[in-house]
Amino acid sequence: MSLIKKKTIESIVRLNFKNDNIKITEDAMDMLCDFIEIFIKETVSRMYRNDPSLDIDLQQFEKILPQLLLDFF
Repeated sequence: MSLIKKKTIESIVRLNFKNDNIKITEDAMDMLCDFIEIFIKETVSRMYRNDPSLDIDLQQFEKILPQLLLDFF
């Protein structure tokens, strides 16, 4: 079960569509939700490994973001 609501992700994706008639298959939406969930978990994990204090803040995010983006995209 995904922690991310499909409707939320679909709404965000549709914000970038110029044509409202574009359809997203259920499989594509499942895969996108899974990817986003993995991306978020990996982000939090790297921020924690970078600084194991329980406070996760913007500075930690900024430190890990360049490598995270290179690894994922």
